[in-house]
Amino acid sequence: MLRQAIGEVRADRLVAQTRSRSPESPHPATRASVRSCPPQNYPYDWRPSGARPFSGSPAFRSCRRQNRLALGHPTNNAACGDEGRYRDRLDKAIASVNREGVDLVLIAGDLTDGGYPAEIGAFRRQTGGAAGFKAPVWFVPGNHDIGNKSGCQKNPGPSTQTVASVQQAFGSPTFFARSFRNPPAVRVIGINSPILGSGLPLEEEMWKFLASELQAPRPNVPTLLLTHYPLFVSNENEPNSFWNVNQDPRKKLMALLRRAKATMVLSGHLHCALFLDQHDGITVVTTPPISHFYNTSLLGWTLITVDGQIVKHEFRTLDGAPVADAIAQGVCDQPDDCAVCEGEPPCRCTDTCPKNPGHP
Repeated sequence: MLRQAIGEVRADRLVAQTRSRSPESPHPATRASVRSCPPQNYPYDWRPSGARPFSGSPAFRSCRRQNRLALGHPTNNAACGDEGRYRDRLDKAIASVNREGVDLVLIAGDLTDGGYPAEIGAFRRQTGGAAGFKAPVWFVPGNHDIGNKSGCQKNPGPSTQTVASVQQAFGSPTFFARSFRNPPAVRVIGINSPILGSGLPLEEEMWKFLASELQAPRPNVPTLLLTHYPLFVSNENEPNSFWNVNQDPRKKLMALLRRAKATMVLSGHLHCALFLDQHDGITVVTTPPISHFYNTSLLGWTLITVDGQIVKHEFRTLDGAPVADAIAQGVCDQPDDCAVCEGEPPCRCTDTCPKNPGHP
């Protein structure tokens, strides 16, 4: 697994070691020259109708050369005993994402702790209500939403029923290919990574879909893959673990991404930030967690900036302050096997649940 020699960095030191900019200050891109845009269509934006018009964000009132996306990993927002603290942290992240004036929000799974309807409803209300995200939200499911990937048997794996319940609750497919803006400025391929290797009929359907969508490069349009599980955390040939996509589907996915000349893979799951540069031109970025961490002290989200063919990332604190890659990653060193599968079975908020000592 990936080891960094930097050691644990206290949260109160993170901002001091990064370049200074007040989180309330608008990003320079919001002050850039603008031009008129044609009306935009953002499919599968599941926020309650009437919660907020798209024009609520400066990004939707004008076009600019850069397109700015926020990548977040809510990380079990409804976990037993920690609901209030975790939801406060998500509120803080939502506020800083909104101040940044992003065009689109991508959620890398774990919207819930156990995939229960009450948890899904609470997440929708928090992120889609009056104080929720101003930009449209696209998401993929995580293992806490539908079950652990194949090979981790301490918890139930995904089933047709768990996938259907999440899809029905949000009115959105659990895998997709969507272009952002018209004409397209960036293409996002979202996958249901917990079902990889499951043998479910939906997995076969998803592979056919991906073979079609990733059959060739799209000229002048960067392709981003959104997944909950990282494809890998240190190198492409690493063994299977709880923290990555298993080797067989990983090799298949990497072959498709190379064929399509994808630009970046965006993920969550690790509960720490990770940046691996240039695997045949594909950058791998895992966003820091929003609710709780394991081996680093960074809670936050990631800003993705698309400027033509150039795609960049920048880790942010919950308050929106930029954090350098080396500092953000800290010690991203995860256990090597499935012994740490959480929630046996996933706990309901009315149950008595032992507190995970890794949750600050």
